[in-house]
Amino acid sequence: MIAKTSVCPRYAGGGRLEAYFETTNFYIHICSKNGNLFYTGISKSTGKGIRSLRAYSEEGTGYVATNNNYEYVVNGAGLEILKNGRVIQTDRVIKYVSGY
Repeated sequence: MIAKTSVCPRYAGGGRLEAYFETTNFYIHICSKNGNLFYTGISKSTGKGIRSLRAYSEEGTGYVATNNNYEYVVNGAGLEILKNGRVIQTDRVIKYVSGY
């Protein structure tokens, strides 16, 4: 039996893992640290990405993180990346783990 990890990876800022998503293009960790949620999204193709953005959980929507004019919304079905309120990219979630 493989034990589930409840700790966010170092590159995601550490803390407790709230949720993990894998989309067609990204690995996404939602981490809890000092009572706050953080979003980390890493590109599968480049290994680069957004690290430790403040995030929040929105009932019926999923997890939301903002970075200037960009908004990242992820749930068990997919990831939407918005710029100035307009969807610029969507990715299907292919793996979702929650409830640590």
